[in-house]
Amino acid sequence: MNSNKSQIFFGISLTVLFVLSILVLSPFLITLVLAIIASVALNPVYKRITKLSFGNKSISSIVTILLFYIIIFIPIYFVSAQLIEEAKNMYVSLDTPNTSDVVSINNLINDNLKTIIPNSDVHIEKYVGGFSSWVLSNLGNFFTVTFDIFLKILLATIALFFLLKDSEKFRKNIKDLVPISSDAYEHLVVSIDTAIKSVVFGSIVIAIIQGIVSGIGIAIFGIPNATLLGTIAIIAAFIPGIGTGLVFIPVILYSFFYGTMFNTIGLLLWALVVVNIIDNLLRPVMMHKSVGIHPLFILFSVLGGISFIGLAGFILGPLILSLFVALIRAYKMKDISVSDEN
Repeated sequence: MNSNKSQIFFGISLTVLFVLSILVLSPFLITLVLAIIASVALNPVYKRITKLSFGNKSISSIVTILLFYIIIFIPIYFVSAQLIEEAKNMYVSLDTPNTSDVVSINNLINDNLKTIIPNSDVHIEKYVGGFSSWVLSNLGNFFTVTFDIFLKILLATIALFFLLKDSEKFRKNIKDLVPISSDAYEHLVVSIDTAIKSVVFGSIVIAIIQGIVSGIGIAIFGIPNATLLGTIAIIAAFIPGIGTGLVFIPVILYSFFYGTMFNTIGLLLWALVVVNIIDNLLRPVMMHKSVGIHPLFILFSVLGGISFIGLAGFILGPLILSLFVALIRAYKMKDISVSDEN
């Protein structure tokens, strides 16, 4: 009886303290999760640098983080500044009827579509205006809330340093806490590692590369607001079947009616050859191991993640879905078995 009471007391205490711990960590929980994701994605780079630095883990961790920030944050800073400017110009131009390029494209589509479907009425400017407004509000806040962003980046950097440096210790400590067999734990770690790399490299990185290349092509062939359109192409790249064509089709039509034939053909070839080559060549390389989630669900998880979490949901949305699928498959294979110890 006393044993049962002790177990109940321990169970209640553990639950209460777990909830309180989550509440205490909640202001920085997303920051910590993003640092964990980055540590898993950067671990192969960290290991290579560790070999070059003769096993010095602290130096290897610092060098890995510096390389990561140089590759990621410097381009993001300049692209974001340009994106805000273009979104602002687009938003202002949409307030002036019949003057913006988007309104011209919208009228052109409506005129041609009504010959087939008389009662049709497309309003592209509303969607573009909504997206421009979202960019201004979210990225604008990103640069105005300086202290909060700086603090989170600083904490993420500290967390990433120790997650890389002490990754083996963390894995061992977690293994001791999780009540499953050693083989099951190792399989679970591999599944989580695969899920993270599949989402980060196989979906998100490829979509970002396609968006960047799309924006470059759009800029080369004289279409305005290339950064904004390239950003839209990143989201469109997640859509199965059409992908970046969601951006290129109206852009090519715009070039055909308002640009030159040379630019129109150039855009068409850029979309069919350059952007498609990225998808066909890079995706098999980056997704040699994958959790195998259909791109349609990846798309909804990205949009849902952004809606529910914010900008961080761009990564966390598909990652949560991938981890869920990985755990279900591991359980179905009966790889998650309770440890026989004790």
